Amino acid sequence: MKKIFLILMASLVMSILISLPALAITIDFQPASQDVTIGDPVIVDLIISELGDGVAPSLGAFDIDILFDPTILGVDTTDSDFDGVIDSVVIDPDTNTFGGTQLDIWGFGANWLSASISSPGVLNIYDVSLDSTTDLNTYQAPSFTLATITFDALAVGTSTLSIDPATIWLVDAADPPNSLTATLTAGSVNVNPVPEPATCLLMGVGLAGFLGLRRKM
Repeated sequence: MKKIFLILMASLVMSILISLPALAITIDFQPASQDVTIGDPVIVDLIISELGDGVAPSLGAFDIDILFDPTILGVDTTDSDFDGVIDSVVIDPDTNTFGGTQLDIWGFGANWLSASISSPGVLNIYDVSLDSTTDLNTYQAPSFTLATITFDALAVGTSTLSIDPATIWLVDAADPPNSLTATLTAGSVNVNPVPEPATCLLMGVGLAGFLGLRRKM
């Protein structure tokens, strides 16, 4: 009877563990898709989700290649403060209650950061946190923005935004760190032509006529 009881208890524990939701870390672009006009800025957030909420795993470091069509979208590579992060990219922008960010909990500014165009159509970003395992596990949010990127709309067409799965590097805050696996979701940007002046003029004349007729009535 004791053996049967133990088997039943083990089966119960296994069924509970199997039914528990597993962490499924994801990285995606927000908005997932957008329509813009040539010459417009295109602002995109890269979001990581489903990390631990006050517990491991938290994100300790990342190195990501973002792929885009350089004939449709451009990236300003100016680095006005020479910090290794081009001005069109803001890495780890989400602040916490301590005034720091999600990978720099206390805001010391000591992280190793970089954002640059490594080759045409490839934007590389990385961030290595120097915070302790305990601080990152305890205070890092389960979902936050890895980077906010501003592209320039150069030409008509649709550019996919994606992460190169062959080069991505994600590790947790453990010492030594463990590799993390994430589901990667692509995004897209559709660039439309600037409306022709003649079309705008016709629309303006039609609207003026409608308003005039309404005023007479």
